[in-house]
Amino acid sequence: MNGQKVGLRAGRGVRRSTGIIIRLPARASGRGPRRNGQILILALLSMSLLVGVMFYVYNVGDQVNRRLEMQGAADAAAITGGGWMARNMNVVAMNNVGMAKMIAEVPVLDAQPLASAMALAEVTQWELALAGIVSQPRIDPQISAGTEQYLRDGVESLRARMETQRDILKPYAEAINTPNFEMEEITHWSRRGVAPGSRPHGMLWRAAVTMQEFSQAAVDSCGVLAQQRASWMARRDTATAAFIVPIRPEMPARLGQYEDFMPPIRGKETIRNEYGTMDPSGGRGGAIPDFTYPYRLGPWARLHKWRDYESEFIQTGSTWVPGTEGAGQTRGGKGRPGGGGRTVGSSAMQRGGGGRAGHTRATGYRELTGYTTYGPYEWARRHINHWSRGSGNQDPGKLRDTFYYEYMDRISRMKLNYMFPAGAGEDTITTEIHYPNWIVPYPTCKAIGDNQANEVTSTMLYVVEIASKYPEGDGMFMTPGTFRTNGDYPIAIWYPGWQDPAKWNLPQVSNYVWKDEFTYETTEDSQLGIVKQVIPPGDPDGEVVWHPVYLYAWYIFGGIDTGGTHEVSNPANWESGDILPAPILLDTSTGDYGGDDPDVGWRRRRFTYRGVARKDMKAPFWSAQFRNLSSINGTMTIAQAKVFNNRSWDLWTQDWQVQLSPVTKLLPAGNPDTWVTMMENGVPDAGAVNIDSMEVETALKYLSSLDPEMARVFMNH
Repeated sequence: MNGQKVGLRAGRGVRRSTGIIIRLPARASGRGPRRNGQILILALLSMSLLVGVMFYVYNVGDQVNRRLEMQGAADAAAITGGGWMARNMNVVAMNNVGMAKMIAEVPVLDAQPLASAMALAEVTQWELALAGIVSQPRIDPQISAGTEQYLRDGVESLRARMETQRDILKPYAEAINTPNFEMEEITHWSRRGVAPGSRPHGMLWRAAVTMQEFSQAAVDSCGVLAQQRASWMARRDTATAAFIVPIRPEMPARLGQYEDFMPPIRGKETIRNEYGTMDPSGGRGGAIPDFTYPYRLGPWARLHKWRDYESEFIQTGSTWVPGTEGAGQTRGGKGRPGGGGRTVGSSAMQRGGGGRAGHTRATGYRELTGYTTYGPYEWARRHINHWSRGSGNQDPGKLRDTFYYEYMDRISRMKLNYMFPAGAGEDTITTEIHYPNWIVPYPTCKAIGDNQANEVTSTMLYVVEIASKYPEGDGMFMTPGTFRTNGDYPIAIWYPGWQDPAKWNLPQVSNYVWKDEFTYETTEDSQLGIVKQVIPPGDPDGEVVWHPVYLYAWYIFGGIDTGGTHEVSNPANWESGDILPAPILLDTSTGDYGGDDPDVGWRRRRFTYRGVARKDMKAPFWSAQFRNLSSINGTMTIAQAKVFNNRSWDLWTQDWQVQLSPVTKLLPAGNPDTWVTMMENGVPDAGAVNIDSMEVETALKYLSSLDPEMARVFMNH
């Protein structure tokens, strides 16, 4: 370049420039060694392996998920099938109890028309008689105006009670005795005057028959429906096929007889078992035909808790109890005339409470020894008794002065005897009852009663009493704090047969009112203002002072009953050949409940259900490379559920439940309690429950092929 002219020649690899020649490198030609692309091959190989591992992990994870999914399907099949059986057993138990209650209501309801009519006729006449007494100018002209007022108030109190009870009975008795209402339509098996046709006629009997039909349908269909429901539920969880074992489940039940209702309704049954001889209900109903203590006590004892508790007094010592208020003794006087009839009301003599002298009292405690149960008939009687008669002055009954409850109780027992003859000691069934007919005027009653040709059932009188610290005529007589009276609750007395007060040697003080008076003594009575005194005063060993108490009683004639007999209808008027309702009982002919272990014997075979679920599966990626090595080309899972009753193991107690439990006894074949044996025996029944027998055989073949270790893994899923 030192001043020389440089020429620029265009040519290969030469690019013109301003006075400068630049030579570029030539392209790589095939004449040199080739090393490019080796890393790419390694990368592609590594990526293939990585993708394979990824697919493997994905397929394994998918298999695990499907396995868990199928385990849920097997659980669903087992719990659904067992639950369907438990639900149907509860239906049967509900209907058995319902039938027993319906039949128990028959005698109680059928007694109502006659009992209410008889009680209403009586109380109506009694109220009229008392109203006549109250209307008298003076009940006892010989006493002071103040005493007369107490006497009149007492009679009026009794009349008002009779009026109130009459007003309770009247609309009820008239409603159920009207021609527009016939109790027979509800209570009689066959209505009188109606052509036989289809029986029964009575609503309660029809209801019982319908419940039995419903129960029988549940027993007949529960196995098929349990299998179908279990399969459907598992397929909802994406199972290809599923079923439960036993293939054709059966409720362990049998149809009983009408007489099987006698223990739960009436009782009169002695049970003999391993615990000895016992009467579980004491003749008051409440037992069940297959009573077995402690496993089968029925709903009355276990659910309703209709129990009468029994206890024993355990004496641990004794203690001295000092004398209490009102210790007294009677001194002379005729007292109340004798009589064995029923009484209602209170006594002025006894209301203060007769005390006791000092005495030794045992100390200790009561130990519960057990209980007896009672049934729906007894339950109804007790409720009616409490409602009508009450439980004392603090809880007075609505119809306490009437014989409504006595009539209801007697008539219903006669009807119950029609339905379930009591047996020993009652060879004949009473068919008639006395129907009262009350006559009130004393002259008429005396003429009838004195004639021995006439029959008088009972005589009624009312008693008003006054107990006083002071005698009549004393200026302090009837002063506040010195007397008490039963004027707010006079006594009504029913004497058997004819009782003529005129023959009691008591003075007649008014129209058919007789007065008695006598004296008794007491040491103290706070209501009468009598305090305890000893001589000498303050000496604990001194002599106790006895104080007289003056008692005055007015006997007011009420009337006589001259009624006759009345036929008691028979609600159980079926004929030979009529099909009577009957309960469905637990069938223990092939075995029985075996305690608390659900995995042995009869309980395992009849109350344990196994679910089997299968699903066709193949790998989502490269399924040809990730083949399922099992013979079923998919996955199969198993589950187990138990049906149980925590309260009473019978078809009377609606407490049947289902619960999943660990899988047990899968193998070996030949053992009647193992799965594979039950499946083998159930293959012929698959078609009857709409299950593909090939599915059962496939599952049987697969499970039978498992070695013991694999079976153990299955059983501990």
